[in-house]
Amino acid sequence: MKLIILNINPYKEKDAIILAFNNEESVTFNARGILNANSKNVILNNPLIEAEVIFAEGKSKHHSLKNASLIFSPYSANDSLEKLSVISIIQECTYKILQEEELPLIYSELIKVLKAL
Repeated sequence: MKLIILNINPYKEKDAIILAFNNEESVTFNARGILNANSKNVILNNPLIEAEVIFAEGKSKHHSLKNASLIFSPYSANDSLEKLSVISIIQECTYKILQEEELPLIYSELIKVLKAL
């Protein structure tokens, strides 16, 4: 499932609850060990990246991350403070202003904006 990572909330010592969305739905899922620097899914620690996410099969009604791979990142090694600030403002505004059910409505436009940066 292709998703934009919107918010990462630490949970326990090295786990996190992640809010992400695509053009169809918003999804909240548990990412075990994601805050460990050696995690295979550590890339999801960056808000506003686009990733291909696979959830573990199980009996739980909550999604649990199995694997993730990067599709697009608005970040690069030599980003200016101004660019990082703009990315942070976009993330905060998106998270604070829109409700979860509204997030899919901006998916395509958000990807365009991030790629334009």
